[in-house]
Amino acid sequence: MKRVLAVVAVLCATQLLAAADVVVESRRLRLVLSSDGYAKSLVAKETGEECLMPGVRLPFATMLQKRPYDNEYKLMLPAKPWTHPANRIVREGDTLKIEFEDEFNILEVALRETDDYVSFTPVKIGYRFEDFGNKRATEIDELVFAQLPLKPRAHFGRILNTVWDDRAAVAMLATAPETRTDAEDGSNGAKVVLAGSDVSVKLTGTGAALVVAAEGAQLPDRIDAFERDFNLPRGVQSRRDPLYAASYLFCGRITPANADSHIALARQAGLRMMVISYTAFAQSCGHYRWRKTYPNGLADLKDIADRIRAAGMVPGLHIHYNKVSTNDPYVVELADPRMSTAFEIVLAKDIGSDDDVIAVQGNPARLWRENGRRLVWLGREVVSFDGIETKEPYRLTGCRRGLFGSRAAAHARGEYGRLVKVDDWPIFIVVDQETEIADEIAARLAGIVDGCDFRMIYYDGAEDVPMPFWYQVPRAQMRVDNRFQHKPFANEGALKSHFGWHLITRGNAFDTFPPERTRESMRKYVLRTARQDADDFSSVNFGWLSFRLPDSRLAKHGAASGIVDNNPVDVTVGTQPDMYTFVACKAAAWNAPLSMQVQPDAAAKHPRNAEIFTAIRRWEDVKLGGHLTADQRKMLQDPNREWFLWPVDFDATRPDPVEWRLVTKDAERPFRAFSYTRKGKAGIAYWCVNAKETREISIPGLDVARYADGGMRFLEADMDEADLAAAFRQALIAAGQH
Repeated sequence: MKRVLAVVAVLCATQLLAAADVVVESRRLRLVLSSDGYAKSLVAKETGEECLMPGVRLPFATMLQKRPYDNEYKLMLPAKPWTHPANRIVREGDTLKIEFEDEFNILEVALRETDDYVSFTPVKIGYRFEDFGNKRATEIDELVFAQLPLKPRAHFGRILNTVWDDRAAVAMLATAPETRTDAEDGSNGAKVVLAGSDVSVKLTGTGAALVVAAEGAQLPDRIDAFERDFNLPRGVQSRRDPLYAASYLFCGRITPANADSHIALARQAGLRMMVISYTAFAQSCGHYRWRKTYPNGLADLKDIADRIRAAGMVPGLHIHYNKVSTNDPYVVELADPRMSTAFEIVLAKDIGSDDDVIAVQGNPARLWRENGRRLVWLGREVVSFDGIETKEPYRLTGCRRGLFGSRAAAHARGEYGRLVKVDDWPIFIVVDQETEIADEIAARLAGIVDGCDFRMIYYDGAEDVPMPFWYQVPRAQMRVDNRFQHKPFANEGALKSHFGWHLITRGNAFDTFPPERTRESMRKYVLRTARQDADDFSSVNFGWLSFRLPDSRLAKHGAASGIVDNNPVDVTVGTQPDMYTFVACKAAAWNAPLSMQVQPDAAAKHPRNAEIFTAIRRWEDVKLGGHLTADQRKMLQDPNREWFLWPVDFDATRPDPVEWRLVTKDAERPFRAFSYTRKGKAGIAYWCVNAKETREISIPGLDVARYADGGMRFLEADMDEADLAAAFRQALIAAGQH
């Protein structure tokens, strides 16, 4: 009897052990996983805060097949993507073993528990065979190996995959570019963060780290430790650099001959950085052959960078790194086959070297038909086409043969051709990141960056890579950064990615907008981005700002660009001090950089250049000196209000932001005016938009105090602001100014 009871006890203990929760724990977190496959609890141990959304039962892991692959299940289930949730999790030492509903794969995930995070690395996929039927180990298309439904909090960073406030902070971070991560709105209000892998990239050997902190302010410390352990770019360190929010002059035409005038302009605006575009010195991206204006090549560029440093500023470089110009030797001399393929075609008939119609197999309706993007590689011949026929016989029509110096040749039926991936601005062709051409380009760029010691890189055109973008975007950037001997202190770039958070630390700049659309574009795009990026502990670049002369005509994009230009303004009021003041104010509020594209010759012609650059310099001094209080920054962030810095006896250490409101309209000439209230008095700030001198405006019967700041004029009176604004407008009308 005792033996029977002992056996029963052992069996019961075994069942209890099999059903026991799985606990993953570190100094700062305690994660509890149910034995049947879902997360039950995530506690921030320093505060005792529960981080999971109550009442949400979400599988900790899932396996996706694009159709059922098992011999029996494919006969039972519809032919569509099928997600199999985890239904069993056990822990054996430092390994999680996960099984899935209606499937037989067994996923093994290696655990690492540290003070600052817990990491999960899928290392092996096994298979459990049933003892009946005809079975084979089935494929997996996608995995999710760590997934949590988090409580919503004040901040939800969709790039960093983080939810945080002053009570707890949680982030799910990829340990390598090959890890597919996401952050999304889940059921019942939960914020879901997940990490997974994709068979098109890599199923095992990827990884993710779960990071938990007592509050959002401590999360960067935890991430910094994670970055150092995995030898990642130092994203946290970059964001803590004293020059993180420093603004810059974008130099697209700088040469050894005019560099000093660019440097003088940047210093006048109080900028701490200058970023040189490769277009200033290179004929094309790809081979980066030197322009004639750089007769000594790299030595000339290094001399400019050294002059920038001698002037007390930091030199940076703007690059295209994942594509080649259509005038580059990769195209015009080589017709290099290592370009990225958008679509394949198959010839339906033999063609001669001068045929302008190409018969193809299958309907070509899917081919791109935008101007400049209809380029086909047939071997080493480059061909373009004007039209397609989408009814049999399928053909490409209006073909031009032997483009870009390639040799027109005969081609046989059945030969494959490739419509190459031309980017949205149809002067570049995207390279295939799976070939060595990307490393060739990266090596050339590293030689330029290290040779000149550029300290900030702008990775432009980040979207111009093959799919999947979540992987190829950061991968393309990392293969360039990995070659630098001296790492830049910060980087900017287009198109954000999760893993790119560690490298692209200052977000992106937007393309230029007309002066009349400065506020509208900032509110619609840049300020929205600033709010979003702050949840990811990042900033956006409040630029690139254009610099237009008053009464100049705005250039329109040509039809060949494929861009629809809806700007209704032909002759512009030009860039005015209040526009840059608005942008600089908001950049300071969000501790973010701005950037401007200004040519020294244009700046010299602008009647208000001194006032524009003074406004930037003052806001830069206030921002980088950390002289705004938290309450001031919160106030200045309001997108519908704007402030200028009171100029009389200006002191950056004690800034006096004054809110002002537009009195005149953009189209009115020649005065531009704003009203304000300061220390109980109403005021008007005004200036002439298109002349160097601003004459004083008199308001009959009104006793006013007057101040001047360069070409800007201020008058103040002891009265209501709205009444003063109305009186000022009447004075302008009486003077025949409107």
